[in-house]
Amino acid sequence: MDAGSEQALRRQSRIFANATAILILILCFGIAICFSTALTAPAGDAHELTLLHTLYWFPSVFYLWVLIAIRRTFADIAAGAMFGTSLERGLRHLGWCMVAGGIAGTFLAPWVRSGPLPGGLVDGRTQIFGIDDADLVIALIGLAVLLLARLLSLAGRTQERAAALEAELKGFV
Repeated sequence: MDAGSEQALRRQSRIFANATAILILILCFGIAICFSTALTAPAGDAHELTLLHTLYWFPSVFYLWVLIAIRRTFADIAAGAMFGTSLERGLRHLGWCMVAGGIAGTFLAPWVRSGPLPGGLVDGRTQIFGIDDADLVIALIGLAVLLLARLLSLAGRTQERAAALEAELKGFV
């Protein structure tokens, strides 16, 4: 991989790592605002509302872990770790967290949405700002896949160049 391509990839990875950190903060802020509604609930409804919010946002813990794993992978690539344990670890965490979050969301979300909500506090939607964290994570996974595709493309060109150099060296022997 030539130095210019590697520098461009590292710069792009740094941008993606920073964007991912901002998304993590936005999601945490949204969850905190959602939970703050339980503080304004009447005394009898506060515990029920807190429990419903907890159940609703439980899959988001896994999606936050996905975002953290992706951010760490972007940061590692930005620091120069193109292949090896960094990439493998990031993809492994990404996969397991997506599976766990998807399973938890599949079972918990319908149950919470059909649960009784305290009157006058919420209208059945517990999403804050209309943001669905799963969609956010899927978009970020798309960015990660684009970056990995670019990384693999650069690796392929480097492999071709290495093969050409090896063939040229065999001509001298």
